[in-house]
Amino acid sequence: MTEPLDPHGTPTGSFPTTRWSLILGAGDHAGPAAREALATLCQAYWYPLYGYLRGRGHDVSDAEDLTQAFFAQLLEKKVLRHADPSRGRFRSFLLTSLKNFSANERDRQLAKALVECDAIAVGETGGMDRVGRTGAQCGGLGLIARIEAGV
Repeated sequence: MTEPLDPHGTPTGSFPTTRWSLILGAGDHAGPAAREALATLCQAYWYPLYGYLRGRGHDVSDAEDLTQAFFAQLLEKKVLRHADPSRGRFRSFLLTSLKNFSANERDRQLAKALVECDAIAVGETGGMDRVGRTGAQCGGLGLIARIEAGV
């Protein structure tokens, strides 16, 4: 039985074979060849990374947003310059980077929710946050944050 294909013709959930010349060329960031290499990498790895996030419980919209934001950061911060064939597989490099990015995004969202709840507690928002939580409902967010922090 063949595996289903994504819109780009890549089997879902599978990572393409690493082409280190392409990755190193994309990390160079100079000229049209580097831009073409970056486009090829983004196309080849977008769906497997999206599938990884879906497999970790993110819904379709969140997984799409996280994958897009991850690639934007990857390009903006020129992360591919740190990819090195002597340090292991490129897919391991990408997955580790994605896990860190995803955890940072989760922490950022939790911190944002806690700030909103603090605003409710001091009466700055009329008793509700932007998604309609009352101060009592926000109390659970503080508990979750303390549990995740190991406090």
